[in-house]
Amino acid sequence: MRRLFLILSFLFLVNFMVFAECVLKMGVFPYSNPQKLVTDYSPIAEKISKDIDCKVKIYTAPSYEEYMNKAINLEYDIIVPSVSCIVKLLTNKTPVEVIAAGYPPFKGAVIVRRDSKIDSLNKIKGIKIAAVGEHSFGGYLFLKYKLQSMGIDIQRDNFVSFVGKTDNVVISVLNGKADVGVTRLDVLNEDIYFEARKDLKVIFESEPILNFPFVVSKSMDKKLKSSIKQSLLSYIPDKSDNNLKIEKIAEANNEDYIIFAKKHNIK
Repeated sequence: MRRLFLILSFLFLVNFMVFAECVLKMGVFPYSNPQKLVTDYSPIAEKISKDIDCKVKIYTAPSYEEYMNKAINLEYDIIVPSVSCIVKLLTNKTPVEVIAAGYPPFKGAVIVRRDSKIDSLNKIKGIKIAAVGEHSFGGYLFLKYKLQSMGIDIQRDNFVSFVGKTDNVVISVLNGKADVGVTRLDVLNEDIYFEARKDLKVIFESEPILNFPFVVSKSMDKKLKSSIKQSLLSYIPDKSDNNLKIEKIAEANNEDYIIFAKKHNIK
């Protein structure tokens, strides 16, 4: 009897330890500092944790290269890459699956001072450009690919500064350090930039850009994958604290991003 009790106790302890150690890594693309990433994605991570009874911890990497290396090697259970990252993962045949994405899409904007003589992309060659980041689609890449289609190599024909965030883009344009700025249109339209917008004008808006997707390994347990997806799709952002600027998380798949990449000639 005592032996049976010990066996049952051991099995209970093993099951408890397995449950207690259930942790999924959510790898978020390093578009900002780690503290902001945690703030932005904690509501989603906490909801998944609650819905599937498994702790979801947020991770990132110090650079684009390191993040991509971890994503390619499937070191994250849930990957939240930028648009350019997911395109690269799919292009490289990484065995991953897009299961959802933030909605709606957003647009990028090209801005100049209101008194600027630059009124179209045809006049952009050879000037100074302030952009959010090298791997930001809404804050740089959409313009790079658009100019590329016009025969302009932005890295060769222009002077580009990556200044980190919209605040710095706006300041760079207003103080004359840059002739043109590139940022997300929805961010530019926030109340905080109300006064600044009086001295700026938008000369170009991009086509809708797909939002950050949520990605898992194709080999993930089907039940777990389905549970994570359902949790994401039922997520309702808090309107008073919606740092991700999304209305909801919608269904998405690999093909959505493959089509987007082909449309914009992204490689």
